[in-house]
Amino acid sequence: MPGMDGYDATTAIRRREGSSRHVPIIAMTAHTTTGDREKCLQAGMDDYIPKPVSKEKLMEIVWKWAEPAGKQMTVREMSSTLEMEEDEFWEMATLFLEASFSDLNHLQDAQEKREAIRAAKAAHSIKGAAAGLGLTEIYQLAKAIETKARENQFDHVPEWIQTLREKLNGVARSLEERRPPAQIAK
Repeated sequence: MPGMDGYDATTAIRRREGSSRHVPIIAMTAHTTTGDREKCLQAGMDDYIPKPVSKEKLMEIVWKWAEPAGKQMTVREMSSTLEMEEDEFWEMATLFLEASFSDLNHLQDAQEKREAIRAAKAAHSIKGAAAGLGLTEIYQLAKAIETKARENQFDHVPEWIQTLREKLNGVARSLEERRPPAQIAK
């Protein structure tokens, strides 16, 4: 907005949107001093990302705030949002599933052996891959498991791993149902 900084623009937007609507606002700034994030959040922004911005971090933030709760994006919407052709999307989705199921097996093994660092790394890998495809439920679940593993706390983790496996199986089934015939033969 001309003549306004990000804080003023956020205040103006929040004033106009009322209580029935909420526009996600993410600060992107070169400032990285202590307190910048808090200042942005206090101004009414939803999140903060410092420069230089990596593509992975940007996608993580965008997916965190862009997908409405409960809305599943179509393959065309996902591939368009990720700025890739549908063929590339299918390749990425296939690699995601292969890697995620492998990471999930490592996660389960690490959890059973109470190897916190290995469990956290496996959950982190799943979380990052899910963020790249906009799979917010899987992202949030993997994030929760990663946090618990980093704290060496395994309460509820076995149940969460089972839920994660069910969610990944659901994604695999959903993708298979949507896969165009040209992609099935590949």
